[in-house]
Amino acid sequence: LHRARAFLRRELNEAFSKGIESGETFLVECRFLQQKNEYLWVLVRGRVIESDSDGAPIRISGNLSDISIRKEIEITLDENRRTLQTLINNLNGMVYRCENDPDWTMEVVSEGVISLTGYSPEDLIGNLNISYGNIIHPEDRKTVEEFVENKISQNEPFKLSYRVVTKDGQIKWVWEQGRGIFKEDKLLFIE
Repeated sequence: LHRARAFLRRELNEAFSKGIESGETFLVECRFLQQKNEYLWVLVRGRVIESDSDGAPIRISGNLSDISIRKEIEITLDENRRTLQTLINNLNGMVYRCENDPDWTMEVVSEGVISLTGYSPEDLIGNLNISYGNIIHPEDRKTVEEFVENKISQNEPFKLSYRVVTKDGQIKWVWEQGRGIFKEDKLLFIE
């Protein structure tokens, strides 16, 4: 309990050092060790009631809320995201999510894009430096677009091979499989 108080005091002092004035609220998340030697995540929510002449809080009012379940969910989600990211980045090839437009505007691109095209994920996301549509070989673009559009319109997965032009100008053949992702018959994106 002593360590929890010291931690909470440190966290509160840090929050107060940012210039919280009378009437302002603050939030701090921390863990408390319970009598059963189990930790409980809490959200400390408070308000500065009174400050001294220098603006430092001298009286606060607040409450503690048990957020253990929420924190367990957050920790599990973070671990799942990390695991999924590791799996995706270890695949030979590129995993993506893009809009259904002529540029294939990327929302998500795995690290595999580097070995495939020479471009980084950041180059392609939101068409920052180049669009994936511009990487597709000019002679293949229309065929790829029509084939994918036909399969998506039938809500079917697609598989095809075509050429891409890498960052250093090489031409590579790629094999792609994907599908449109729909919600209530509305196409959200392609994966």
